[in-house]
Amino acid sequence: MARRRNDHYPFQSRADLLSPDTARRTPQTRDTLFALQVLLAAFAGLPNCTAVAAGVEYQVPVSSKLNTTGKPIGMDVPVKDGDRDLGDVAIRINADDSILVSRTGISRVIEASLGASARKSLATIDGDATFLPLADFASAEIGLRFDRASQELILNVAPEQRATSDLSLSGNRQAPPSSVLASPAKLSGYVNLFASVDHQWGMHSAGESFAEETSGRLEFDSAVRAGNFVFENAGVLAGDIDINVCPTAAVCAYTHTPGIKRYMSRLVYDMPEDRIRIEAGDVEPLGTSFQNTPSLLGVSLEKSGRKLSPGDTFAPTGGGTFIVNRPSDVEIRINGITQRRVQLRPGTYNIRDLPLVTGANDVDIVIIDDVGREQHVSFSSFFDTNLLAAGASEWGITAGVPSYLRDESREYLSDSYMASAFYRYGLRDTLAGEVDIQADPHVAMAGAGVLTDFASGLVGVRGAASVGEAGSGFAAGVDWTVLNFRGLTQENAESFHLSAEYRSRCFHSAGDIDAALTGIIYPQWNYWLNLGATYSAPIGYQTTASVSGRYQVANDEDFESALFASDNRYGLDLTLSRPLNAEWSGSLTLGVSNESYLSGISPRAPSGTEFRAAVRLFGRPDAATNVSVGYDTLNEQSDVSAYRSAGNGIGRWDTSVNVQQNAFDERASVNGVVGYYGNRAQVRLIHNSGFDGVSISDFRVQPGQQRTSLQVGTSLAFADGHFAIGAPITGDAFALVYPHESIADKTVVVGTPDDVRAIADGWGPAIVTNLPAYAPSNIPVDVADIPVGYSLGAATFDTFAPMKGGYALEVGSSYSVSAYGTLQSRDGAPISLLTGTAYQVDHPDKTATVFTNAAGRFGVEGLAPGRWIIEMETDGTPTRFVLNIPENVDGLFKTGILHPVDAS
Repeated sequence: MARRRNDHYPFQSRADLLSPDTARRTPQTRDTLFALQVLLAAFAGLPNCTAVAAGVEYQVPVSSKLNTTGKPIGMDVPVKDGDRDLGDVAIRINADDSILVSRTGISRVIEASLGASARKSLATIDGDATFLPLADFASAEIGLRFDRASQELILNVAPEQRATSDLSLSGNRQAPPSSVLASPAKLSGYVNLFASVDHQWGMHSAGESFAEETSGRLEFDSAVRAGNFVFENAGVLAGDIDINVCPTAAVCAYTHTPGIKRYMSRLVYDMPEDRIRIEAGDVEPLGTSFQNTPSLLGVSLEKSGRKLSPGDTFAPTGGGTFIVNRPSDVEIRINGITQRRVQLRPGTYNIRDLPLVTGANDVDIVIIDDVGREQHVSFSSFFDTNLLAAGASEWGITAGVPSYLRDESREYLSDSYMASAFYRYGLRDTLAGEVDIQADPHVAMAGAGVLTDFASGLVGVRGAASVGEAGSGFAAGVDWTVLNFRGLTQENAESFHLSAEYRSRCFHSAGDIDAALTGIIYPQWNYWLNLGATYSAPIGYQTTASVSGRYQVANDEDFESALFASDNRYGLDLTLSRPLNAEWSGSLTLGVSNESYLSGISPRAPSGTEFRAAVRLFGRPDAATNVSVGYDTLNEQSDVSAYRSAGNGIGRWDTSVNVQQNAFDERASVNGVVGYYGNRAQVRLIHNSGFDGVSISDFRVQPGQQRTSLQVGTSLAFADGHFAIGAPITGDAFALVYPHESIADKTVVVGTPDDVRAIADGWGPAIVTNLPAYAPSNIPVDVADIPVGYSLGAATFDTFAPMKGGYALEVGSSYSVSAYGTLQSRDGAPISLLTGTAYQVDHPDKTATVFTNAAGRFGVEGLAPGRWIIEMETDGTPTRFVLNIPENVDGLFKTGILHPVDAS
């Protein structure tokens, strides 16, 4: 499977057929072409000469002139800026060897390299001539010269005349959509379907009986995009067997019922240029500080760069400006680690989007010019994702009826409501402020906070006050974080975090939902004071030590429910972690605590101080396998998990195993999954096992609930009238890729040979399932066994997809014919070394570039059956040729010799 364009042209070599693209790609060929043109022009019409002995004399002296023809020669030459090829420009070499340069052509290729003042000087060059002499550029103080040896135009301007360039190191800044990108479909959508057969094995253990039964299940999630509106929906047709496993340390108090159940439904409208999203239906609001964020049936408006412009960084990432006076090698180091080496030409550079780690960062820019002189530009920068760059903002407004899931069904508190809002703003790069408000029928709360970068670290202060049925209260919190600082170890790798939060006994947040309503009940700790601190530092031998402490003072006066545990909690730990070898790393935790792992409707309160020991191992035996093993005496829990994958793209396999054991209730669970991911579907085999009587000290294992599921997942998708079946869509956008009717019987492969993402074949279009939203992406394609000379066009589709957007991408087209032949004048002379344009008579907007070699031979691709006019840029008026391509031509077409036709 390979895409070919000119490889099948029946010329002796690729140099026999030149196009502007080929000329740009191969400077050697371009130089040969220029030499041939000049030599042919110089010796045209000269009499034959016979060599004589030493001291030879020629009938016509050999000239050092570029142009000896006595008439102007036109051609395209490259423009170089140092080692950069800016593009090709048409020039004219007069009979006196003076050089004229195309005004529009040179402006187009060098304008981006010039600063504002230089661009203004270029625009004010006198006259309206199409071609300008080189002296005019010198008078405008723009260095432009013609190199006779390399046949190139050389741009040479001072650093202060150049445009300021941005160097983005993190790759966060992404190009916005442009006209060269593929356009998303006006109407598109998909539905993911996950059908499974579930079998519960008959079992009797620990007083519980499980009847053997088999049932089916169908999960679905869908999205339809029409214009800028997206409608999302998700739900399940549940069978008699509840496939959900009750979470560890929780109690599941609901009764499973089969039937159709809806997870959520919502309508979404995005304004990505303003980073604003509007939602109606089941919405999930943003929140900050002390706010609750329950799901609501209502309306949400939010400004979120993280969602609608994920490629941009809205936190201040630091940066600086430096000047390069001579061609230089530049090395950018952050915290002593080289992030990038780059060769730069003279100019002014803004360095942006530094790949900073959270905390303090030392930035050093090392500039070594072409004569070996070294210069350093150094500065410090602090980074935290919670900070906002000066002038940046984010906000959210939400109102509606609170909701929750019970037994996979969306339920609503119809007698309640909640409204919430917040606003965050970057006052400057080192200071962000926020305000928030929230209310329901029982309580109203308002708050404010600031986050600032001090020399001693990042400090956040927040506060809130509430008023409601339970009385009035207030809350306050402070966080202090110092990362990557030099302290006890004198290495730039220490970190420290301190947090404190106070809540008065009558302080409440809006939007609290009774946990018993969900049917999945977790024990809860309520406090009026919560303190925590952590310090970590490297201590040598590749080992990092961390000390952490925490203390919670219980608030049990306002919470008398059996769901809440009482009494104060505290703990102090020391953790040592280090790599053990190339494949394994481990950690050991030692400490004291009165915390205990809680379970049950009536959780037990902490009692007495206990010694704690925990160990954990992480392994990566090979690139496809991950293993984690751990045991903690505090929770009396051990766990083992492993994951392994084989292959990439479609046709890959993976398997995972997860084992958990809880000694406090002498139970264990084992979950195993094997998955295969194909072109049209994915298949997963899942088994869940429960065991009783599992204890380190008393091993009396008894099998508990056992369940096996076979699941098949697929998707049905459409985009602008095209339909396809494929693997489940997992990204925020998708694409259907299909062949043009001229290659309808061929197989289109999406991706690379090592990572095939989808295949379009006799079963229909391919579905690319994982395109990102509001970020650039590309979709490479290839076609097997296409006809010789078939012009496939672009081998990659570029996308910048909207949320849940779909694409209908056609590979190939009606304009797939590649033609070759010879152009001659009426007297039989070759039309040599010229460029021209071919256009279709019935569709003049369809054009292709034509280029001839010294023998007048030409090649052109991107044509279709029909009548074409070739216009060659000869002296005076263009010379026209007629090219008729028969209807049955598919791929390569030999025209033979073409002669000029009348202008009419």
